[in-house]
Amino acid sequence: MSYASPESTTTHIVVPSRLGILDAIEFTGRITGTPADDEYVFDFGSLTWAEPLGGLYAANALRSFTAERQPSKLRATNYKETSCRSYLSHIGFFRAFGLRFGNEPGVARGSSTYLPITRIEIAELHAEAFDTGRSLTDLIQRKADDLVNVLTQRTGGAGREAMVYAFREIIRNVAEHSESPNLWYSAQVWPRNGAATIAMLDKGIGLCESLTHNPHLHVTDDRDAIRFALLPGVSGRAFKGSRVNRYDNAGFGLFMTSALGRIGGGFSIVSGAAASTGRSPRRSTSRGISRGLRSISR
Repeated sequence: MSYASPESTTTHIVVPSRLGILDAIEFTGRITGTPADDEYVFDFGSLTWAEPLGGLYAANALRSFTAERQPSKLRATNYKETSCRSYLSHIGFFRAFGLRFGNEPGVARGSSTYLPITRIEIAELHAEAFDTGRSLTDLIQRKADDLVNVLTQRTGGAGREAMVYAFREIIRNVAEHSESPNLWYSAQVWPRNGAATIAMLDKGIGLCESLTHNPHLHVTDDRDAIRFALLPGVSGRAFKGSRVNRYDNAGFGLFMTSALGRIGGGFSIVSGAAASTGRSPRRSTSRGISRGLRSISR
């Protein structure tokens, strides 16, 4: 049984009606700046739509808020009434930030049109590589193949190898650079308009801190870090004088991924307090390249 003091107060927070990435960023900033209180109530009644990237980002914000505001009491209301509750509960959105409603992340089997919110433990990847004698690169390649099969809805076709490369580099970037213990991802395909989105999120050291390891760069803030990270050949560990093999693609992963995304549709990246999002000026004629290629690193 819980006891509330007569002097205790409550802050009510309305979750936005849509959770695209820009909506989720604004929502995160709003709750991060919320003053301390005895109780917080999150109202999901207005929520009608969420995309994979916005959903992952918002779930991460709610998970962090819950951990940081302890021992304050947190409650959620109207989540069973929101019009997209079936979809969000099925893919594990609510459980991803600790609300006991719907599937746990990674439980739903997925299909040719979606991948549920799923968490990859980086330590488990390394353990599997050790136990099976396979390289970490091989395991990441397999995971990238699975993601692209969902994105393209087939195992072949124009542009497939390019996209496998892009997603492999994102996962590898997390495993080798971010120092994050895990990686979250989700995917959705909209067959009627030929659109697809794959989103990834980690809570590592961020691009700014990673790139400060390169003595040839002058990185002052998160915006600078994103700008440098999207340039070819820029890396926090592969630079003149380092001991990294210059043939291992270091410094080209995010550059190529962002270029491929913009060719086919869009690419968004968020790190710390900065974000970059962009779309191609025209729709690609190649169905093998996604119109909604998106990555997030935080």
